[in-house]
Amino acid sequence: NTVWSVTWDNVGLDDQANSIGVDVNGYVYLTGYTNKTNSGSDFITIKYNSNGTVQWEKFYSAPDETKTATARKLDIAPYGDILVTGDVYNIGNKDFLTLAYDESGNVKWQEWFTGIGNGDDTPMAIKAGVNNLLFVTGRVWTGTQYSYLTVKYEMIDYITPPDNESCPASFAYFKNKGQIIGTDATVQPNVKFHTFRICANSIYAKFKDSLCFFKYRCTTCNN
Repeated sequence: NTVWSVTWDNVGLDDQANSIGVDVNGYVYLTGYTNKTNSGSDFITIKYNSNGTVQWEKFYSAPDETKTATARKLDIAPYGDILVTGDVYNIGNKDFLTLAYDESGNVKWQEWFTGIGNGDDTPMAIKAGVNNLLFVTGRVWTGTQYSYLTVKYEMIDYITPPDNESCPASFAYFKNKGQIIGTDATVQPNVKFHTFRICANSIYAKFKDSLCFFKYRCTTCNN
């Protein structure tokens, strides 16, 4: 038997749902696209509670809002993030765009993949794996033909402590021997020394460079 059904309309033009998921708390997430009066389209992602009541709805437009943005698939990560991927018109052609929303609908991060042949690329599936890994697969233009390609992402949370964070009581600094990496996963040789403390399961790292100016960053260590 049907428990509930809901319809959704944006501006009276064509809308299409392409993917749906349910989290461990019974919330339902739906993603797809909605056409706009300016001839473009937007990602649309909607969260419903277990009774079918809309909790939030989020749009994402192409850089040129008269162009298309089409959400294709979603998945729900083990820790609750809603992961959405689709193709977005981006300076001459369509590229992969993957978004991560938290449970409140805030965008945590977004990641473009521009392909290898400067043509239209279309993601067709997304899957959150273990150890904060994420996989997106789809069709890409190689320059001479279409082929399938899978992109692997590693999702890492970076936290920037406030500038008024006090120094650890020991004021002990450790030499950077290559263990400090930035948010782009590259080593940071400009950071000469670091100290840290653990708070609420996060590592708050405090750095000083060769000029002894203090900087705050949250990092991952290469063990």
